[in-house]
Amino acid sequence: MSKEKTSEYYRKIGLKCGLEIHKRLNTKKLFCDCSTNMCGQRTGSIKRVLNMSVGELGETDEVAKKEVEKQKIFEYVCFEKETCLVDIDEEPPHTINKDALDIVLDLCLKFDCHIPDYIHIMRKTVLDGSNTSGFQRTALVGINGKINPFKDKTKKITIDSVCIEEESAQIEKESAGKRTYLLNRLGIPLTEITTDAFFSTPEELKEIALHIGMILNSTERVKRGIGTIRQDVNISIAGGNRVELKGVQDVRKMDKVVDLEIQRQQSLIKIRGKLKNSKIFFGDIFDAKNFFSASDSKIFKGKESYGIFIKKFSNQFSQNLNEVKTLGNEVAKIACVGTNALGIIHTDENLDKYKLRNEFEAIRKHFGLDENDLVACVVTDKANAAKVFAQLKARILMLQKEIPKETRAVLQNCDSVYMRPIAGAKRMYPETDVPKMPISKQYLKERKKNLFKTHDQKKEFYIQKLKLTEELANQIINLKMNMIFDEVQKNSSLKNIATETAKSILSYAGIIEKMKNDLGIKTTAQCFMECFDALQNNIITKQGSGIFLMEKLKNPDAETEKIITEYNIEKIDKTKLIQLITEVQKKSKTQNIKEIIRSIESSYKNQIDKKELIDLLVKSKKCL
Repeated sequence: MSKEKTSEYYRKIGLKCGLEIHKRLNTKKLFCDCSTNMCGQRTGSIKRVLNMSVGELGETDEVAKKEVEKQKIFEYVCFEKETCLVDIDEEPPHTINKDALDIVLDLCLKFDCHIPDYIHIMRKTVLDGSNTSGFQRTALVGINGKINPFKDKTKKITIDSVCIEEESAQIEKESAGKRTYLLNRLGIPLTEITTDAFFSTPEELKEIALHIGMILNSTERVKRGIGTIRQDVNISIAGGNRVELKGVQDVRKMDKVVDLEIQRQQSLIKIRGKLKNSKIFFGDIFDAKNFFSASDSKIFKGKESYGIFIKKFSNQFSQNLNEVKTLGNEVAKIACVGTNALGIIHTDENLDKYKLRNEFEAIRKHFGLDENDLVACVVTDKANAAKVFAQLKARILMLQKEIPKETRAVLQNCDSVYMRPIAGAKRMYPETDVPKMPISKQYLKERKKNLFKTHDQKKEFYIQKLKLTEELANQIINLKMNMIFDEVQKNSSLKNIATETAKSILSYAGIIEKMKNDLGIKTTAQCFMECFDALQNNIITKQGSGIFLMEKLKNPDAETEKIITEYNIEKIDKTKLIQLITEVQKKSKTQNIKEIIRSIESSYKNQIDKKELIDLLVKSKKCL
């Protein structure tokens, strides 16, 4: 929250926020047995187009109309072991993935949600081509939950709903008439957690999102990393309207995203006040090509182009909507949606930077316009120009009436750009290919007995019960080593030396990341315990333990003696070490500790305890 904007300021402007958090689950796909690792080889592609149809009640969705008008061709790339007939909509979906559903049920229990007796799968119309079937399968799992992310324990946030749904296909590239998607992402299970609308400062909203993310990661059964979580924010202010901001990737920037949207809506409210009683006159579309025939601008010269003028509208497009864009930027992007036009150039811009000052003045002179009239031109064909200017007119006229309800995509600079109108309820209908799933009270009772602990709860346990420092506890959790640590602590003699065990496990975090093994926590922990036992019994050294652990993780059944022999990592005992020191001193005729250590390490690096070697050299009093 910026210094000049207090909680009282946000309350005064009537700020209300809501969150939709989507997180990928670490299981197989939701309605088939395909892998979700997203590392398979490409095997080919298919192409589809979008067609319009009406629902059972004879009604159509406004979003559907908009998308069909774009006349896109959709290409879908398939992947080995990660795409099947279900993904390309040539085979009915299989039964819902029980592992994925159990994860979402656990989240509902953690949020203290009401869970229905049956889980009904629904179809949600998706028309941007990101699903081959034209809809996304989703199911409501829990409602009316609660979380408390604040220090003030009386302040709670309502979890409106918790759903399970399938991930969309990932867009790879797009041209004017074609969009290419990757099908290895389609069908990955997601949980969608939606909060109720509530008053919040942007900083508090970020805190809430981080808290929900912490709970999700605490399941230890969600995917981690860039792209595995998506946060959408719903925002409204007094006098404005509900806007859905999709795709906040970096939660640390969420407060900035919210502040820019507040600025945008506040500016639009002021503009509406100015234009409310004005009569806006639009001229007819004209062919602009001849005006640019001798132009020095590469944007227009020799290209088909069209223009329009708006009487008494000069200086409107130059108004700032927020700190990163003007009204002209906003309207131009919306006007070009669904066309091949790259943008609009108008007289409220600095025309000198485009070398177009004289050309636009010539247009004004030709039509008898003055400096109070705005002229806008676009490089495209006649049909697309007609669509651009029709959308431009519609958006300008909307400025007089209301802040539109719409879905907007969040950009890298934390601003947002128009995507589509907010979808209506008509796009949701029952899935007839997947049976409903019964959820018994007894089943929920059994799951509740072994419900996961949150990372905050684990951190508190590590610090208060195991006496780890806060820094060490945070590292264990942040480096995703807490499950291994818990298992080692539970099953070994090391549980009385938790700090030393934690430090040792952390020292091997890089190996675990490099190995990316899927042995399971118990087997991985067993490999760690065998490594620690070998260290405690002076069979191997710290230097050799990394090699030992890597080989155990590759083959957990490998015998300790065999690994030690094969990789020559058996610890050299004290007697042999003294002998090596003497041999090096005689051979090299040196008494320098560093030179002796370097000489011994060159042949026995993974077999010696360096600290023990240094102690022996110092005690021998032969080296200075």
